[in-house]
Amino acid sequence: MQKYLYSLLFFITTTFCNNALGANDVVDPVWEKAVAQFKQNNKWVAKNIEQVVLETPKGEPTKKIIVHKQFARMEKAKPVYTVLDVTPPLSDPKDADQNVDFGAMFLPLESTMFGDNAAIKRIGSQVLNGKTLAVFEFSNKGLNVKLWIDPDTGERHQRVFQGAMPFVMSGVITTSYSTGAGSRNLPKNAITKVSVSIPFQKAEVEIKDTYSNWIELP
Repeated sequence: MQKYLYSLLFFITTTFCNNALGANDVVDPVWEKAVAQFKQNNKWVAKNIEQVVLETPKGEPTKKIIVHKQFARMEKAKPVYTVLDVTPPLSDPKDADQNVDFGAMFLPLESTMFGDNAAIKRIGSQVLNGKTLAVFEFSNKGLNVKLWIDPDTGERHQRVFQGAMPFVMSGVITTSYSTGAGSRNLPKNAITKVSVSIPFQKAEVEIKDTYSNWIELP
């Protein structure tokens, strides 16, 4: 199921990425700060990831799997992780090679969003965790990405991606970031919630990735 979900979500984000270019006559100064923050921090990679997967096939009890992964190398500009352990142990250890890596999945999309010709628009402000943040949006063909940005520093506080394929699946991925003086503006965790609507494969899936021990690439 995890490998299947990854393939579908990768297709969705890649499609979005390929259609997210446009032309903005005036670049928002807050977005300029966000782009500077992104360029400053995009060479860092999480050394460790803990992934908690809750899978509930229709009419069946929830299955829980905990996966610990460690950064191994970069491959085609994306991080590759080694699975250290899985709880409960898998019946076939080779299944560990099919672990979902949503962080890597988002790299092409982020490169597009923080590029020079992204079709971005500021849609207003919102209070999040007691702080008023600027909200930016990318939207295309039923796919949507929103970013909550500190207007003073350009730091990302939250990213929410929503997408759907009719009669196949719908999902939302919410990513929270570390912020504040002395901290790098990098993801802390990401929560993915997916509803699979394929006949005979219907299920609800929730995946929480927690990132730690960030290292800077050469």
